[in-house]
Amino acid sequence: MLANMLNTDFVCHGTPAASWWITYKDCQRLENKLSNAKIIIFCHTHPARILTENLNILQCDYRAKSKNEEQAAGSLYMKYIHNHEVHDWSMSAWFKELNERYKQATVLHLFAFDDSMSLGKYLTNGIKAKTSLTELSLLEFSSDDINLLSGDSRANHFSQYNNKILAKQIYNGLINGIDFDFDKSEFNFGT
Repeated sequence: MLANMLNTDFVCHGTPAASWWITYKDCQRLENKLSNAKIIIFCHTHPARILTENLNILQCDYRAKSKNEEQAAGSLYMKYIHNHEVHDWSMSAWFKELNERYKQATVLHLFAFDDSMSLGKYLTNGIKAKTSLTELSLLEFSSDDINLLSGDSRANHFSQYNNKILAKQIYNGLINGIDFDFDKSEFNFGT
């Protein structure tokens, strides 16, 4: 939808439940395309996600009672090794790198979670959305229970109607070229 509005093609890449490190590695692999891009849109994930390329660890439920070796590794990491301060620092360093890396493009920063949005203060290059996508998505359930999104089959965790509204508002943000907030009154939330 958004690509049609902008009359352009998008190179889209994302990995469910991945950390920012996966985005970093994807940017390295796509550097030739990204260095010439006119528009780049990032959807920043939660800073606490495990910094690994092992998708089996990234996409497992650490709370599950029966664990295979990779689930156990992720669970033990989260319990005994994980450090929020280190993860926040590393994501803020990634944001500072983004400020320098893609100056040739219009860069839009979307935030999947409030935690990544709070680190958005380190992003000085680009346009930022002021409401997290999780917050918007959960309004469809009239809830703040993030567990409702686990196993959610809706594209981008939004209804088809709300995906159209999201695309329109992102388009307007890109055209206006300044930080923006989503107009929640245009979405169809809950009953």
